[in-house]
This record gives sequence, C-alpha cells and structure tokens, in this order.
Amino acid sequence: MSKEQNATVGSVLKKKLVVALLSGFIALGALIGVFGFSGTAFALPLGGIGDFYVKFDELNGKGFQLMPQIGETGESDAEPMIRNKIEEVEITNFIS
Repeated sequence: MSKEQNATVGSVLKKKLVVALLSGFIALGALIGVFGFSGTAFALPLGGIGDFYVKFDELNGKGFQLMPQIGETGESDAEPMIRNKIEEVEITNFIS
C-alpha cells in the first residue's frame, strides 16, 4: 500500500462522540422534564398498579359488574380491593 491509500479502521472522532453523547443526554433530560412537568411521572406506577382519580360530569353505562376481592398491595398481603367492569360506557366532560 502506498501512503495515499492508508485507511484508518476503528478510529473514533472524539468531538463527534462528545457531541452525540451530550445531545442524547440533553434529549433524555428534556423527555424526563416533560414527564415531570406534565404530571405524567406521578401517574406511572412504581410497584403495582397504583391509584388514579378522574373527574367527569356524567357517566352512562350498560353491563356494570362490581367484583370485590381480597388482594395483595405494596403495603399489605390482604387488603380489600374493588374491581369494576362496564361493557359500554359514555362519559361526558371527562377531566383527567
């Protein structure tokens, strides 16, 4: 091989690597910030399903079933829990 045809294999351009890493961390920080400021981070369950509350003016449904049971939570082995199931529902003025 002549000197004009030298090919470097496996080199890292440090400036481009640093720019790519920093932009990735900035994008990740922005995403986490958006989740934190919008309140989405608080809705994510950390250990189990978690609680959430909704507000609405009126709920009309068909095929409602209330299914109470005893189950495990993050704080206790036996807690009363209520599950409900509605086959068809119409909610007016839903606020999450």
